[in-house]
Amino acid sequence: MFVRLADPSWLEGAVVQVKVGGVATRSATVSGAGTAVVELPRGLQPGAYEVTASADGGTAFRPPGGDGPAMVLEITACAAGSSCSQGEELPCPAGSFCPQAGSLAIVECAAGSFQGTEGSELCDLCPVGSFCPIRGMPEPRACPPGFLCRDVGAGSLSQLEPCPAGFVCAFGLEPEPCPAGTWCPEGTATAIPAAGNYSAPQPCPDGVVCGPRGSPADEEGAPEDPGEADPDAPFDPAEATTGAASAAGALLAIKPSLDSGAQSPSGVEDCPTGYYCKRGLAAMCPPGSYCAAPRLPERRPCPPGQYAPAAGESGCQLCPPGTFCFYPGQSLPYRCKPGYTCHLEGSPSPAQPCPAGSYCPSAIAANSSTSTMQEDRHPRLCRESTYCLWGVYTPIVDAANPQAAQVCIAGTYCGEGSETPNGKGKCWEGYYCPPNSSQMLGAPPGSYAEGTGNVAPELCRRGTY
Repeated sequence: MFVRLADPSWLEGAVVQVKVGGVATRSATVSGAGTAVVELPRGLQPGAYEVTASADGGTAFRPPGGDGPAMVLEITACAAGSSCSQGEELPCPAGSFCPQAGSLAIVECAAGSFQGTEGSELCDLCPVGSFCPIRGMPEPRACPPGFLCRDVGAGSLSQLEPCPAGFVCAFGLEPEPCPAGTWCPEGTATAIPAAGNYSAPQPCPDGVVCGPRGSPADEEGAPEDPGEADPDAPFDPAEATTGAASAAGALLAIKPSLDSGAQSPSGVEDCPTGYYCKRGLAAMCPPGSYCAAPRLPERRPCPPGQYAPAAGESGCQLCPPGTFCFYPGQSLPYRCKPGYTCHLEGSPSPAQPCPAGSYCPSAIAANSSTSTMQEDRHPRLCRESTYCLWGVYTPIVDAANPQAAQVCIAGTYCGEGSETPNGKGKCWEGYYCPPNSSQMLGAPPGSYAEGTGNVAPELCRRGTY
């Protein structure tokens, strides 16, 4: 502590001693007019003290201002939270504390604590989720990535908990599950994958599940039952549609739902049957495909002649009689096209044209009109007075359409199921068959039909009957 002597002209050039409360200071020489600062005795207790000065080596003391009034110095204790030096009281700066009244020194906050305000008597412990690794910190740091700061007062890495495997600790408070499609070693510090950087998630291999399983999303262009085809249109394979193209290469959205992510390249489980797993992302096999074994990296489309109607199938079904499956990856079979029969199970295309003497509308499951199947599943006999060649799909006569029934030619008759233009054959002698005949007509009285294949009878000649 010092006393300031203002304009001590009477002390100039002298060896000065200052006495405070009867205790003399060290000697000091005042040179030049102006201001002199003299250190006061140490250890003074709070209170009021008379200050005098001596210019003769300590023999005679009088007020520092000369002949003026006595100088009284009042000393007060330095307040808690402040530091006093050279008679000046200053608040303890942030990052430190002054623990009691009368403090001379400023104490830095220890590691594991901090103080964000000036004039504090104590430091605060570093809160949960924070880290205070050095002395004198005015504010805590966020928990370093890759660690958990679950206790108060964390001041060194040895007090922190490494982020557990299967999780990401980017913010230090609560771990998040490892992102789907990746695995996380202990100490993972970011959710952004980086192969070879083991403080980041690592890519998972094919054939394993790294994250929750997916399920098929609703996809545009999903195959539907084609229904009845236009009987006037010939079969066109390009009409067939499948879900295979629309689903190709599509990995389905994964929503986190596990308590933990994958902790190693082996994932949380092997890719199960009914799923396929690409780069650790599990997706249910969509309709039209199958996943028959575990650890599959790709789904497999159903081969021609087979179909899979639902998602998650481990195998495909044979297309039943009356249908066919033309393309790989069909989710529904197609009804047999008009004019054809599909009597074989697992047929990749219509088996054969409708047999002659019959017509086949659609979804025909037998190749004979005499089949024991229900009537609407086998070929139907061509109607009387008409005939049907191979591949006919309608009994309605249309001379311009070879896939329609045709009129039996004149001079012949066509019973049910006729296969050729001659039907059952030429009319016998004594009978006639006009066009579109279903049976032979006998020549009426007064007429005759000579030979075979007569279209109309002739009148008896004169003189005969």
